[in-house]
Amino acid sequence: YKRNGIYYMVYAAFAEGQGNEHLAYSISDSPTGPWVYRGVIMTEEGGTFTNHPGIADFKGHSYLFYHTGELPGGSLFHRSVCVAEFNYNEDGSIDTIAKCDGVYAV
Repeated sequence: YKRNGIYYMVYAAFAEGQGNEHLAYSISDSPTGPWVYRGVIMTEEGGTFTNHPGIADFKGHSYLFYHTGELPGGSLFHRSVCVAEFNYNEDGSIDTIAKCDGVYAV
């Protein structure tokens, strides 16, 4: 996606020796790259293999959508959708985003 002239690619990635995916991002000046790795946006602790991120801006706020297997009965293919609000830094970078800390009914 493009935001303030920067193209972002968010994706699931593996750290060497880890069994769960973390979420990372890269940036570019062009939608076809070259892409520059910028870091981890969500760590793998308590994660679920095959995590997939999505980012949306809505009414002036930015949100990361992702999933976990943390609800009772959760597992590889029994996932819970989560959303976390976050802010971009002034330079467009994204700090590590904390996972949901509970279950909320909407």
